[in-house]
Amino acid sequence: ALLSFSKRSKYLPLLYEIITGDGLLAQKRRSALNPMILNWRQRDMIAQIIPNLIILFKPSQVRQFLWPIVKVLLSDSVNLVRQNVEWSIPVILRSYETKKCKYDNDDIVAASKFSTEACNEVFIFLKATLLDNNPSPSPTAGLNKKKSSSSFSKRQSYCRVLSSIALILRLNDKEQRRLRKKQPKENLDFPPHSFYNLSSDEYRHVHQLLKELFLPHAIVMKDDKVTNVRLALAKCLRVMPLDIRGEGEVSVVLSTLEDEIQTWEGGGGQYMDGNAPQHPSSPNRSNQNGNTASSNNNGKDTSTSMSPDDEAKAAIERGKQQAEQDEKRLKLKKSGTEDDSMSLASI
Repeated sequence: ALLSFSKRSKYLPLLYEIITGDGLLAQKRRSALNPMILNWRQRDMIAQIIPNLIILFKPSQVRQFLWPIVKVLLSDSVNLVRQNVEWSIPVILRSYETKKCKYDNDDIVAASKFSTEACNEVFIFLKATLLDNNPSPSPTAGLNKKKSSSSFSKRQSYCRVLSSIALILRLNDKEQRRLRKKQPKENLDFPPHSFYNLSSDEYRHVHQLLKELFLPHAIVMKDDKVTNVRLALAKCLRVMPLDIRGEGEVSVVLSTLEDEIQTWEGGGGQYMDGNAPQHPSSPNRSNQNGNTASSNNNGKDTSTSMSPDDEAKAAIERGKQQAEQDEKRLKLKKSGTEDDSMSLASI
């Protein structure tokens, strides 16, 4: 980012050769003692830095050098690598906005054509790889004949990709942009953040792609036979921009899935709002004086109305009473006046 654009552009082809070379993506090292792939952490590191690289280069350079790397990583055999590289998709779509493509083509018609073709290329790859379950071409296709993941996990991956696109839109809606404009700006000429600072044109571009191109193919998963896929779809729809989430079909599908999730055994184990269910209060227990813990001095039942703080105070009070009784017994024992019944009670 500290280099000028012309200097950065010189190193991009070299960077592409290194990443796709034998040291990283083209060769997956294994050992007899550890049959798992040894260099997956290197690929995961690449997956994490790709969004920061995309924002530094022109759309044509992204399409020529960085998009092929993303395609290889999206088909990786390690789940964590695939999950991290999914965050590159919305950044790539952002870079394909028409006005940004105009830097390479003075003609707005040519720029619009490039933008449309590049975005369709991304969508067609995701659909073929994640939804149609077709193996994607990659430099490691001959070395790795096994499928990297089952088809239902790929449908979950498609939902996660949509979630990443939706979250970036949520981070850059009108209200968030208005708040950022009020913040003082430093006089540093750094490139924009990968996930922030979307312009109005970029926001409309990504929003339109999500709504019209990507989302319809996810909505059909509402009837998927795999429970985890339907759960991934519900989580995806929950983070959609409010204008998309409130639309007729999306709203109905989300409501239906949420109702279904609530009927799953044990609450489904999935708390859509992040709140764990409240456990029922414990049954009444008798203390040493024969009074129930759920009854107060007036004989009124408070088992259903006691708050956690009140229960804690009651437990502390019972502990104090027990300590006082023990202290009295100890004094009686020392004075030699403790009767046999008290001794038996202490035992």
